[in-house]
Amino acid sequence: MFSIRAIPTLLFFNDGLLIENNIEVGGEIRVQQGKMVGAAGEDILRSIIEKM
Repeated sequence: MFSIRAIPTLLFFNDGLLIENNIEVGGEIRVQQGKMVGAAGEDILRSIIEKM
């Protein structure tokens, strides 16, 4: 259903729905169609949550 290819995988939901938009932090796409792209530290995760 989510096309998970690696573990761990972070999925981002808003109001119970997987977010559909991409989230860019520092000029790089960090969330694509609700899935985390690459590894990130706490500061990146905080930025992603703020942009949701």
